[in-house]
Amino acid sequence: KQPLLFDFTSQALTQKRVREILELREVVEVATAKLAASRRTEEEILVMEEALDEMNGAIERHQSGEEADLKFHLAIAKASDNHL
Repeated sequence: KQPLLFDFTSQALTQKRVREILELREVVEVATAKLAASRRTEEEILVMEEALDEMNGAIERHQSGEEADLKFHLAIAKASDNHL
C-alpha cells in the first residue's frame, strides 16, 4: 500500500478517504501559511490583498470567486518560498 501515491481515478472516495485527504490538506496548508507569514515580501502581500478584494467583489456581485481564491492560495504558496 502506497498512501501518498493514491490513485484517485481507480478507487472510490469513501468517507474515510475524504477525511484523510482533508486532514492531509490541513497539515500542508497550515504549514505553508506559517512559512508564508514569515517569508513573504511586500509585493506578495499586495497580491494576496488584491485577491481578497477580488473575492469580496465576487461575493458582492453574487458570483463565484473561484479564480480569486486560486490566486490567493497560489500567492500564499509562492510566499512560503518552498518550491516543492
